[in-house]
Amino acid sequence: MGHLWLREETKPHERRTPLLPEQAAVLVRSGHTVVVESSGTRIAPDAEFAAAGCRLEPPGTWVDAPAEFFILGLKELPSGNFPLRHSHIYYAHCYKGQDHSRSLLRRFRDGGGTLLDCEYLTDDNGFALTVGRIGWLSGFVGAALAVQFVFDKALHRALEIPHPYFPDRQSLVARVVESAREADFRPSVVIIGHRGNAGSGASELCREVGIVPTRWGRAETADPDILATLPQFDVLVNCIQSDTAGSPFLQERDLSAESRLSILADVTCDVGSPAHRFPLYSQVTTIDQPVIPVGPAGSVDVISIDHLTTLVPAEASRLIAEPLFPQLQELLDTGQSALPGPWRNTRQTFLEVMRNLC
Repeated sequence: MGHLWLREETKPHERRTPLLPEQAAVLVRSGHTVVVESSGTRIAPDAEFAAAGCRLEPPGTWVDAPAEFFILGLKELPSGNFPLRHSHIYYAHCYKGQDHSRSLLRRFRDGGGTLLDCEYLTDDNGFALTVGRIGWLSGFVGAALAVQFVFDKALHRALEIPHPYFPDRQSLVARVVESAREADFRPSVVIIGHRGNAGSGASELCREVGIVPTRWGRAETADPDILATLPQFDVLVNCIQSDTAGSPFLQERDLSAESRLSILADVTCDVGSPAHRFPLYSQVTTIDQPVIPVGPAGSVDVISIDHLTTLVPAEASRLIAEPLFPQLQELLDTGQSALPGPWRNTRQTFLEVMRNLC
């Protein structure tokens, strides 16, 4: 039978989980061993996992887990230089040449471990099996923060996230709608990459708060004259999907004292990668410090939070865990020796990246 170890997330304010207690119960009933590291921040309490038949272990003990365990997580591993010897299942975001990628991949090389990146779980036709719904929610939350902050600026309020998290996305919408009423104006919004999952989510947020956005695709971003109009919008929400380098969409020199642009929400958040299209900023933001001021006199505030959906952790966890669970079931039923198709595909991507590294 299979062995699965759910590690604690160490990223500040990360509350989501890729495995729900009711799913863990199914695995346990099927004869699999499920270990869950205790967490005081995970949206699903330890007690629910214990009731499901999981064994609870202290945070961070996965490093000493037997080699047969798959280590399941969500965001980045804790920092360190120790070699990685397990098969790790999570969203690593390290295949686009990000700043941290080489050091992380070397740890896998040195330890003989394997990265089974959830983002690259695909069927034999290349269709991504786990990212669509959570990508939609990322666009929705990113657009909500962007519109909320443009209202906050108009009302001379601090640009901050007042709650550790929202119970659901409708609570987030209600806050934006109330701020729109107080500010009494409708900002102009442009969504880049509107046809993708994240772009669709951003469009839906705009619809729910009464804003009709301008929506751009590849044709618009390929036209320098159209790109030059970006500073004329109040809000820019970037949702493009790209694995390759390209010309910048917006640089600091494109902004002036006459620019209207007030908020840039970079949902794609490829900062540190050659695919980054907004070189006017160079670091991610956080839940505690959600914006970076750029442009003339810091007039444009950039949102570049790389785990936006942790603001609605209950819904986000469902959207992550539900499509992933059948893949986990098949993986544990099969074991390490003969990976099922989608897991072979993500391992193959890892091996190709590692060949280029070496």
